[in-house]
Amino acid sequence: ADHGLCHFCIEVKQIEAEVARLEAAGMTFLSPPVPQGNVKCCYGRDPDGNLIELIEYFDHIVEGS
Repeated sequence: ADHGLCHFCIEVKQIEAEVARLEAAGMTFLSPPVPQGNVKCCYGRDPDGNLIELIEYFDHIVEGS
């Protein structure tokens, strides 16, 4: 019955560069960005343990989907 967020999502541009920037700042990612249709997304934990999703939208199907 604890209230709170499971995770939150942030839309970014150039997701790979953003992952590298956040890793340098202490964030740990569960995987590299994964292509899924017309998006790439990944999840990570900030230094306080909060689960954060990054997502980048494309106007085409991403290779590897």
